[in-house]
Amino acid sequence: MVNRNPAKERQQEKDACLRALAAKPDDVAALCRLGWSCRGAGEPLAAETAFRRAVAVEPSSQAARYGLAVTCLRRGRIAEGIEHIRVCIEQAPGNHDYWTVLAKLNRNAGRIVEALENLRTALTLAPDDIRTGQRLLFQSLLHSNISPAALRLEHEKWAARFAAPLYPASPAAIPSLSAGGRLRLGYVSPDWSEHPVGQLSESFLRHHDRQRFEVFCYSGGETVSRRARDLSRLPEHWVDASKWSDEALAERIRRDGIHLLVDLAGHTRGGRPLIFARQPAPVQATFLGYPATTGISTIGYRLTDALADPHGMTDDHCTERLIRIPVSGWNFVPAENTPKVSALPCAERAIITFGNFGHFYKAPSVLDLWIKVLERVPGSRLLLRSPPFADATVRTLVRAGFAAGGIEESRVELRGWDGDRVRHLAAYHEIDIGLDTFPYHGTATTLEALHMGVPVVSLAGASHVSRVGVSLLTNVGLADSCVAADPEDYVKKAVRLVEDKAALGRLRLALRSRMEQSPLMDGLGYTRNLEAALDEIWRDFTARRAES
Repeated sequence: MVNRNPAKERQQEKDACLRALAAKPDDVAALCRLGWSCRGAGEPLAAETAFRRAVAVEPSSQAARYGLAVTCLRRGRIAEGIEHIRVCIEQAPGNHDYWTVLAKLNRNAGRIVEALENLRTALTLAPDDIRTGQRLLFQSLLHSNISPAALRLEHEKWAARFAAPLYPASPAAIPSLSAGGRLRLGYVSPDWSEHPVGQLSESFLRHHDRQRFEVFCYSGGETVSRRARDLSRLPEHWVDASKWSDEALAERIRRDGIHLLVDLAGHTRGGRPLIFARQPAPVQATFLGYPATTGISTIGYRLTDALADPHGMTDDHCTERLIRIPVSGWNFVPAENTPKVSALPCAERAIITFGNFGHFYKAPSVLDLWIKVLERVPGSRLLLRSPPFADATVRTLVRAGFAAGGIEESRVELRGWDGDRVRHLAAYHEIDIGLDTFPYHGTATTLEALHMGVPVVSLAGASHVSRVGVSLLTNVGLADSCVAADPEDYVKKAVRLVEDKAALGRLRLALRSRMEQSPLMDGLGYTRNLEAALDEIWRDFTARRAES
């Protein structure tokens, strides 16, 4: 095998483009190639400049408009990106890629129904495109009108089309145990970085009992961030498989003799479900990264807890057997340089500020409830932080939605996010009370808010995706005050927190300590509970194998 040097190849491509442009400055094809080379090299501003020049030279160029639309998506210029990609679609309505980009742009603008329609169109145009099907599954979780039964069926349809042809004819052999009788435990994820999964997996990678488990991590994504480097030192084996095919990684997992393989991504971006379809390990489970079933029959188990998935309530939503981790399915490790908890903001400003710092695409189904909260608390304000709010047009559209509900523009502040973690956390100093999204609850955002002293009001649903907040808030002792049974209760609980500002101030100052003493930050205890669940999976598997 020839060792490639992608960075060198990108530089060579850039150099070739620059030579071509030196000879012919208005060469649209060269400008577009330069734009993609810069984007691949992590130079979004240079990419944008190249594509803009190309559009200026040839406004009708689909290649230039498409490149600029993709760059606008990356840089948070949602409205402009939609404008460019619509020009492309007008010229070539049968192009699958154009519809998928439009779907991403609409999703980030909070237009979930439109995004789903875009993806369905894209899938009609390219029915064999695996990633489009996965995007449709993920975005369906954001829509409040899709039933759990319908969601399971959609996942099963995807698996029947894309995963089933790869299912092995016979069950995988059980490898011999490692020295000392240890199980070889493998985790597969593209998110060992600044992604929430990287943060939420740190505890068990650090605390796994090495006398009982030999731990392998297979990285399918970016591996050069500081967090990825730190995480890579925790397991005994770290495999950078970001450039490998699914087949090559599946073969490596077989050679490593993994007994229990755990998926940490599902159908999210960068997920590798077709590795699991090939069943490189005899026992396979999904955990943490995807709040629904995978639909894949070779993944036999799904790890959760009894609060997010109460016995008898959600079992039928999944093709996998649910294995409930005792106490909590999540554990939180704070970011370095996390700011201290501030005093209650409304004590100084005399104005109550509600807030949410999660992805705005999770919020559209709950905006009406946020409007009702603001109505019930006169003079209060709402602070939202999400990448799309860097776009002035998106801000205008969202404010118009609140205005239609009777909320003055001055009461809603919309901010983009520059990616700086410390500034992101410090913004909680301005928030008195957090408001969770629905049906897709926040996870990392709720944990961050609690750690910064901000209680979060969450609406309990009937499926895992809308019960994560129930688990997190119950485990920090806030179930009675913050978990709502229905929409009206959601509004009432937000208002009740406001009514006793002295109690709210005491809670703020005590919440970080309470969280540190809770199961949510007991990394060792959490890992032992996870290991108990893994033991249950292994016992169940061996019993079923013996019966067959």
